[in-house]
Amino acid sequence: MALSKLNPLCFFPSQTPLSIPKSPTPQFPLIPFKNPITLRARIQLTIPVSLPELPLRTSVEEAAEASPDHQDRMISDSLSVAFPSLAFSNTLFFSSAYNVQVIAGDDEPEEELIRRFRRQVLRAGVIQECKRRRFFESTQEKRKRKAREAARRNRRRRPQPKVSSEAKAETSKKKKNAEDSDDDNWEFLDSSQFRAKKLPMEGEDGKQQPQLVLAHNLFLLTQNDVDDIEKVRLRDEVFHFILANDMAPLYETLVADKVLNLDQKALDTMRAKIDDELKKLDEKIADAEENLGESEVREAHLAKSLFYIRIGDKEKALEQLKLTESKTVAVGQKMDLVFYMLQIGFFHMDFDLISKSIDKAKNLFEEGGDWERKNRLKVYEGLYCMSTRNFKKAANLFLDSISTFTTYELFPYDTFIFYTVLTSIISLDRVSLKQKVVDAPEILTVIGKIPYLSDFLNSLYDCHYKSFFTAFAGLTEHIKLDRYLHPHFRYYMREVRTVVYSQFLESYKSVTIEAMAKAFGVTVDFIDLELSRFIAAGKLHCKIDKVAGVLETNRPDAKNALYQATIKQGDFLLNRIQKLSRVIDL
Repeated sequence: MALSKLNPLCFFPSQTPLSIPKSPTPQFPLIPFKNPITLRARIQLTIPVSLPELPLRTSVEEAAEASPDHQDRMISDSLSVAFPSLAFSNTLFFSSAYNVQVIAGDDEPEEELIRRFRRQVLRAGVIQECKRRRFFESTQEKRKRKAREAARRNRRRRPQPKVSSEAKAETSKKKKNAEDSDDDNWEFLDSSQFRAKKLPMEGEDGKQQPQLVLAHNLFLLTQNDVDDIEKVRLRDEVFHFILANDMAPLYETLVADKVLNLDQKALDTMRAKIDDELKKLDEKIADAEENLGESEVREAHLAKSLFYIRIGDKEKALEQLKLTESKTVAVGQKMDLVFYMLQIGFFHMDFDLISKSIDKAKNLFEEGGDWERKNRLKVYEGLYCMSTRNFKKAANLFLDSISTFTTYELFPYDTFIFYTVLTSIISLDRVSLKQKVVDAPEILTVIGKIPYLSDFLNSLYDCHYKSFFTAFAGLTEHIKLDRYLHPHFRYYMREVRTVVYSQFLESYKSVTIEAMAKAFGVTVDFIDLELSRFIAAGKLHCKIDKVAGVLETNRPDAKNALYQATIKQGDFLLNRIQKLSRVIDL
């Protein structure tokens, strides 16, 4: 990385014992060591080094008079003695962007100089780049890393709240103390420790929007399946959250719906705080319009929009967001405003607002937009499709964004995998389910954390139908208490049973009802009742021979199905023409 200016340059005899710490054995293949003279010319660092007093073998002038090979060998030996880590310096050699230069000050201690050098190396990203290049990085891992870096950059670009001078001074003091500490992760991890260490999930620091957590708690308060003790805890948690965020408009609505009890004193306090805050925001907007530029005016209007969102005033929040959009020029900032509208729509489950916002976002992307926001929009649209019972489209959108998921404001990554698996099971064929879900590494790393979900998926694919029904029964409570899936609970139950019954009957021309009941771990009467309902609804292509106790499949081929569909559409068209002819005759 760096080489000190040796004055004089000493060469030590091989028989001289030296107490020099051994360099760690590298855990990666070494690149052929470059010429020390070239390395010395490329990377510069001026550090005074105290060398041990040993017999001087030759001087720099004598070394220069020697042959080039002999000179290179002697210089390489001296560097290895003075700096043992230079024996492996080829692993730390990068392009010129990573070169670090630290110039020693007058009477500067060596410890302080080394500490400054370490900080510069960390800031340049040399150690991080070394760790990243130690192991092979696949294309998928590269996409994930770039998604993390893009999310980090976007967080930095977002407007930060103004901080007082005292807070800035305290922050800078803490930062300086952290930089001065010796715990700078300078040493490499051992390869075994690196593999065994649990790496944090991508974007794990993201948090769900508190308003959406509140919406889920309000949904649980309306469900009869939730225990009364749990409802008492949820009601207390909801009230304290509303009180902390001054959500007076939402509190009035909940009191009118008899979800919460009226506390007039708390309501008056929240109204007073809202009035004071609105006055301050209006003053900031007026000051920005008179004395500042357009960007400051937009930021002031955006702060007022976020305040309305925080207190739960839907109509005023939407109106203020539209006003903020009129003062916004950049497409990315307009997209952020659309995401705020989508979050309001999901809080109130306003599907009309969600649909219009998604169409608006797509139109904005035609003008231009970054891929990170496009991936976020896919998750929003997938959640909308799942909430409106379009499971096939939702599954495709979720699977497209599974490797670049950054939409933690909607739900955690575990919940996202839960939705992906549930929608894929009833939407994908067996081959696609194996490729995109069963063997997907992103799903395999998370699916074990969700109760019953792994057994639910694997037992279906492996045709272990008895285990499938057991896992399915365990998942029903989770599906029923999900605010997005609850309206479609009965429909999803029917679709899943249709998939599993069709998969079982696909392998048979005829099978006894008793054998099918044994495979599923249920009674014969239950299977008979289940199949009769699905056959009557046209979900299963088979017939029941009750006397013989046999199921006979009669799956139509593709040509026959097309023929029947054409006949059905033709009959419908003839009926419409006949009705139209009667109207014309009149």
